[in-house]
Amino acid sequence: MNRPADTEARHKALDTQQSFAVAAPAGAGKTGLLTQRLLCLLTRVEAPEQILCMTFTRKAAAEMRRRVINALVQSGVGPEPEAEYERQTYELARRVLECDARLQWGLIDNPKRLRIQTIDSFCRTLASQLAPESGFAELPEPVDDADKYYVQAIREVLAGLNSEGGIGAALGTILQHVDNDMTRLERLLMRLLVNREQWLPLVYSAGNTRTRLESAAQNLVQETLAELAQVLAPVGEELAQLADYAARNLLQTNPDHTGAKAAAPLTTCVGLKGLPPADAVDAWRGLADMLLRQDGEFRKALDKRSGFPTAKDSVDPDRAVQHKEAMRDLLEWCRQQRGLQALLEDLRYLPAAELDDTQWHVLEALTAVLPTLVAGLRLVFNRENVCDFTEVTLAALFALGEPEQPTDLTLRLDYQLKHILVDEFQDTSSIQYEILRRLVAGWQPDDGRTLFLVGDGMQSLYGFRNANVGLFLDARYHGVSDIPLENLDLTVNFRSQAQVIHWVNRMFAEAFPARENTGRGAVTYLPAEAHNAALKGPAVTIDLFEDDPDGLLQAIQVADCAQRALQADSKQSVAILVRSRGHLRQILPALREKGLQ
Repeated sequence: MNRPADTEARHKALDTQQSFAVAAPAGAGKTGLLTQRLLCLLTRVEAPEQILCMTFTRKAAAEMRRRVINALVQSGVGPEPEAEYERQTYELARRVLECDARLQWGLIDNPKRLRIQTIDSFCRTLASQLAPESGFAELPEPVDDADKYYVQAIREVLAGLNSEGGIGAALGTILQHVDNDMTRLERLLMRLLVNREQWLPLVYSAGNTRTRLESAAQNLVQETLAELAQVLAPVGEELAQLADYAARNLLQTNPDHTGAKAAAPLTTCVGLKGLPPADAVDAWRGLADMLLRQDGEFRKALDKRSGFPTAKDSVDPDRAVQHKEAMRDLLEWCRQQRGLQALLEDLRYLPAAELDDTQWHVLEALTAVLPTLVAGLRLVFNRENVCDFTEVTLAALFALGEPEQPTDLTLRLDYQLKHILVDEFQDTSSIQYEILRRLVAGWQPDDGRTLFLVGDGMQSLYGFRNANVGLFLDARYHGVSDIPLENLDLTVNFRSQAQVIHWVNRMFAEAFPARENTGRGAVTYLPAEAHNAALKGPAVTIDLFEDDPDGLLQAIQVADCAQRALQADSKQSVAILVRSRGHLRQILPALREKGLQ
């Protein structure tokens, strides 16, 4: 059998002297690679506890431990496999057994010596080792749904709305901002509590909060405009000329530009000779309004409302038709540029680079209320003897101290840990990333300690837990703390047949952003290469039912497809994915009628 096209990357990933950030799409065998990496590292440490492997789910952690132990058992009693990957794993496990015997680890009998755990479990371990300082006498088990505790905390804080000065005045300012709507205020505070790990460092850190917020807004604006300028550079001069023409027409039609709401930004493009400078945000918005309709789609109709009237109403009647044709050609070019439409729409909603006094007054009130709200939530948690996952992670971060002032726990871990592996790194949140950064803060390149991150930006699923896929991209570009990471890409899919891979590549290449953007977490599509040969028949079929309100025809079709698949190969299993349990009401009876369980 042919060796996978990414074999070199897989072999390189086993270099225990180097740190890596591995992009591993679905079906690429990342769990197998992590298992082999872990086996390699076990041959280089004095104790298995010197290696920390973190995953996102208990199932993944249990699977990793099972694979390692099974490899050790097989290498001790089983014959050497013939397949290259299995033979390599067998040989690595045999070397680990030699270390196990020499150092008396007893891994097969004591598999818990393998420090393989979920990130949440690791955070609980950290927090519990510094329980008094982290705010809990005994750290409770986090609950999956903490909404009712958030509501309790919010309503207890809102009880101070009528108090004079301080928190009462700040709450009054925020309430006025939401039009004195208490329901809106509660919803706002709820969203902020759920995402508190994102803003707590900013609120608690020293320095001028307004300056930091404005700096962040300016960076976002500059980043967006730089990306737009790069895409539009080939047509910059033509775009500017057309914008100048359209703007002059709008001013002629409505000198005070008080007509259509979209007119005002475009009128700032009068006299434009090329793409606007980075500080001319209104002119950039004018370009966006010239190209896009209010619903975000590229314009189709061109008339006097968009700055392209008929010749008799034009500022340049002799060339009115020519300008309109040039604009149509430009719009067609724009439609062909992947990601341009989304960038232009982002431009419309960019924050102001500088806050006005009214905006800052509201934000200042929020920064006064939020610490009180968090303190109130902790009181509720302590009273009810519960917590949420964010509170566990925050407690773990506190247990590690600041980078400049590490705790004894941090120093002890710095001495103990020699290698860290993190699976599904694309689902890491900002605060989990900060925990990792503090764990390796004392590491130096080439000191023998390594960091191994595995992820797939295309599979980021933990947005509800504040996952930030941009962190994975940033780690690949810039490393973590002082640890540079070499990027490796796994491209071969071992799970699906070739025709499925080709179809997915074709469909999803257009669905993902055209360019990566760490700030927005925009990830481009990485095409997969098929390891398995194509099967006979179509790989993907799509059945559409225009008149099937109860889903009965769909259910019959699903049952027929499942029956045909099992008749073709009774040893295979069939998976049926539905959007919700309600869709099974018709499908399950249809399957039973076919005798399928």
